[in-house]
Amino acid sequence: MITRRSLLLGGAALLLLPVESSADYARPVTILKEPFQTIAAVQRDLFPGGGTAPSPQLLKAIDYLAGVLNDPYVDDDTKRFLSDGARWLNERTGEDFGSAYYRLTPAQHEEVLQWLSGTPWGESWLWSLISYLFEALLCDPVYGANTHEAGWHWLGHEPGYPRPKAPLI
Repeated sequence: MITRRSLLLGGAALLLLPVESSADYARPVTILKEPFQTIAAVQRDLFPGGGTAPSPQLLKAIDYLAGVLNDPYVDDDTKRFLSDGARWLNERTGEDFGSAYYRLTPAQHEEVLQWLSGTPWGESWLWSLISYLFEALLCDPVYGANTHEAGWHWLGHEPGYPRPKAPLI
């Protein structure tokens, strides 16, 4: 049984969690800031989960992408494109709706995504986000995504062996 005291202490412990992700995939992005707020909102719109499908939150897709953005082996142009895409999207929604993408209504999200998918940079940016979302869905949980093998269970996938070892921290 959870007492009120343990619930409050647990909530207070959340305040001690790290604000930013680090270079390794296993550390969570606990408090979202830009570009992660916008990217997380787009991920939820592109792959909302529900039913038996895992959500981007369960897959830790934003944490996985934060790891990609901090990975020294990922080229700087890719990192810049992913971050700039969120900024460009928010510039557009600021002009059209006076607010950042993640603060818009679901109907406005749909309108913006329709427009975005019709632009060359937007289509490319959305495909990049979907690709990394699928990586989070399919990767071994040792890389910090696909929590509890949720993506694998949803797809009915049995992992091969040997499985990867935890990255050195």
